Amino acid sequence: GVRSYDGRQAAFVLTHDVDTRAELAQLDRLRHLSRRYGIPSAFGFVPLASWPSIRLAEDLLADGHELYWHDLRHDGRLAYTPPARIRRAFEQIDERSPWARDHVRAFRAGQMLVTRPLLDVVAERFAVDLSIPSWECGGPHGACVGSRASGPFMLGGLLEIPLTMTQDVFARHVRNLSGPDVL
Repeated sequence: GVRSYDGRQAAFVLTHDVDTRAELAQLDRLRHLSRRYGIPSAFGFVPLASWPSIRLAEDLLADGHELYWHDLRHDGRLAYTPPARIRRAFEQIDERSPWARDHVRAFRAGQMLVTRPLLDVVAERFAVDLSIPSWECGGPHGACVGSRASGPFMLGGLLEIPLTMTQDVFARHVRNLSGPDVL
């Protein structure tokens, strides 16, 4: 049967990984484009590198956007961290930013690197994961990986929304495409 997304046959999620403080400072440009074209997005913040203030988080939510937690440091190590340390790191961020528990319900691993233990801990804290590509060859994983799913699916108790388009950083820095060619 055909899936229905509020009566529609398809849906998409436009995501923006905000990996650095410099990118955080440029967020208003993306917000302006979103308002101009009427397309809400999901913004991912790195807790130890680009974490938003509660005011910015609430402003984004009021504009119709979603928020997701994008790794801890965006250094490619979280997937290989013992579960107890991941759990404690998540708890420390929630203690430091208690508003995040209610406002940030999705997660994306840095470099899209995941392990089963990481996903198990993610499922304890988040409702949605955005880390698994549908299919990607030669990306940060170094091989061909992915779920081969073009739509959402459940993995354990976690809703997975696969990345279905090539990552812009991959297109720019691995395939060496120009900005216009990426678009």
